[in-house]
Amino acid sequence: MLILKKKIGQGSERDCWTHPLNPRLCVKTTRNFKNDRNQNCLDYYYYKKISKYQDAMLHVPRIIGWEQTDHGSGLVVERVLNHDGSPSYSLNHHMLCKKTTPQEAIRMIQSCFAVMLRHGIVVSDECPSNFLVQELEQQKRLVIIDGLGHRRINIKSYLRDHFRFYANQKTKETKNHLLYYTNCFSR
Repeated sequence: MLILKKKIGQGSERDCWTHPLNPRLCVKTTRNFKNDRNQNCLDYYYYKKISKYQDAMLHVPRIIGWEQTDHGSGLVVERVLNHDGSPSYSLNHHMLCKKTTPQEAIRMIQSCFAVMLRHGIVVSDECPSNFLVQELEQQKRLVIIDGLGHRRINIKSYLRDHFRFYANQKTKETKNHLLYYTNCFSR
């Protein structure tokens, strides 16, 4: 059993921890048990579905598998790090600290979402903190750490899984919200 000590992120339902045995990995654990869905299971299922698209995997951290932790079952995921090994920060952080210009952000959003739309991959959460800016040696790229796939299994998720039009409709909506957010920094 893993003992998780260093929390590196928190959402409405999950916490994200540095993996205690490998700092290049993180562990996502469910915190909010008030609803009947387990976002880790949904993420795992969706990742398995889209992992065949190599170009999309540049924008999605690799899921390693499951580990038992002192916070329950945890989803082990590749941690998003910059070329120098430092942690990548959110698009929100980059925009607020002016580490990324609005033009750079728009280019990264367009590039990332072009891949998602090409493969009919659902991006369902436009929160800028769900997108990390990974700094490579020559460029920056957007990596989606949450809000990929479905929030619950229902008729909408079925339609998005089986008809690319519905998947792309949601992804375009998310992209437009993110572009609007980014454009607010241009004013």
